[in-house]
Amino acid sequence: MCLTDAQGVMMPAVRTAEIIPVSSKQMFELVNDVEAYPEFLPWCSDARIERHFRNGIVATVTVAKGPMRQSFTTENRNREFDRIEMGLLKGPFKHFRGVWRFDDVSDGCRVSFDLDFEFTNRLLAVALSKSFETITGSMTKAFRRRAQDIHGA
Repeated sequence: MCLTDAQGVMMPAVRTAEIIPVSSKQMFELVNDVEAYPEFLPWCSDARIERHFRNGIVATVTVAKGPMRQSFTTENRNREFDRIEMGLLKGPFKHFRGVWRFDDVSDGCRVSFDLDFEFTNRLLAVALSKSFETITGSMTKAFRRRAQDIHGA
């Protein structure tokens, strides 16, 4: 999926949603546990929290898939058990904005992940966009497996 920015440039966009049979609190905590990402996200080679602040964290994640290896740092603003909003601080992106949403439903939690991004240069975009879309598009499924492992969901 692609969106168009204010200048008419196409930007990749990822939209996923899934019902996972755990509470929104449990899913929020799994997604917010950034330092555990390398344990269950095969493309994540490193993840660390740089600092905590009121209602959020600054985190750096390193993505490695095939020959591609890129790190980026985001400021993650949390509305506890409801949403996590990510904004780029540093990395190979001109634009990067993501939102995780957690909504309790009768059979668990509806987890939604929306991400809009644009790489800093066209060569990087051509080389990495498809891999990055594949990686981010598989995230809710990876978190479903993590919820099963941790909570028996």
